[in-house]
Amino acid sequence: MSVKYVKAAALALCGALTFSATSSFAQEAQSLDQLLDFVKQGQVTESRENRDREARFARDKANQAKALKDAEAERERQERRSTQLENQFEENELLIAAKQKQLKEKLGTLTELFGHLTSASGDLASNIEVSLASAQYPDRELFLRDLVGKMSGSDELPSIEEIERVWFELLREVRETGVVTKFTANVASPAGERSAREVMRVGAFNIVDMDGNYLNFENGNLSELPRQPSGPYTGWAADLATATSGTHSFGIDPTGPTGGSFLAAIIDTTPAWKPVVAAMAALRPGGRLVINAIRKDDRDKRELLQLDYAKHLWSERELRTVANVTRADIRDCLQLAAEVPLRPEVTRYALEDANRALCELARGDVRGAKVLVVRE
Repeated sequence: MSVKYVKAAALALCGALTFSATSSFAQEAQSLDQLLDFVKQGQVTESRENRDREARFARDKANQAKALKDAEAERERQERRSTQLENQFEENELLIAAKQKQLKEKLGTLTELFGHLTSASGDLASNIEVSLASAQYPDRELFLRDLVGKMSGSDELPSIEEIERVWFELLREVRETGVVTKFTANVASPAGERSAREVMRVGAFNIVDMDGNYLNFENGNLSELPRQPSGPYTGWAADLATATSGTHSFGIDPTGPTGGSFLAAIIDTTPAWKPVVAAMAALRPGGRLVINAIRKDDRDKRELLQLDYAKHLWSERELRTVANVTRADIRDCLQLAAEVPLRPEVTRYALEDANRALCELARGDVRGAKVLVVRE
């Protein structure tokens, strides 16, 4: 065998090793002739696979070109639509401006009228919300507040019926201030139990039940005053409540049913939560803080969030309330107050300054006690 022939066989064998593993070269050649056949078969197989690859590439290239062309067409379509929408938006802005100008011209002096109507409805709603007449005619302010929101939040105009109802509610409130009338309402007792009672409203001043008990109206609810006025007032109220005609004496509260009224002044509603927190911090270990009050004002209720377990409650400190106290309790308390010593803050007002004192109470401008000096 010549050297040239051996070299050719070696080159053929090396070329065969470059074909894929799936070809027939996976088999072991038994002779050079068989190896030559294997090489020939591999060339045929590789040629077929290459043709398949070229065909797939051509198909993919055509699909890619089509996809690119479709994407470019969609982009152009969206650009045209964007331009159209921008033009439409600009046209709508001009149209809205023209319509608003037209509306303003059509309204004319009605704009000022509706402004007054909005203001009057808001003021009337605030007055009605605390009016004693609302105990008999509840939820009247809801319509007024809805009307204010309607006129303030959009260009929608009030209807004739709505305007007439504002006028009606205004006249009804004026009328009810001079009416003495009876009706049935749910009333809360000092213990918090609610029951239906027949009550009598004296204008916009006071409401009493048939037993002559004065009632408080707050947040839409009626409740019996825990402490009633002393003297003949409850007797007068009972006589008036059961009367059918004639002239009768009656004690009215001219300051109204809520904040700053004379009747509310006889109820212990001190804003006492801040002093409670401070007193708990000052207690000795094992000490007890006792509160004797019918109710507490909620204005400084957030002060309770300042309670700290280690500072205010640890070491068996105790907080409790009592419903009643005796003269001996008061005597002992005053003696301890003198030993501490406690120095109460008192502001004295002359009788002619009573209105100023009431205004300060209504604003919450209170520090210590306010004393009205009737005479020196």
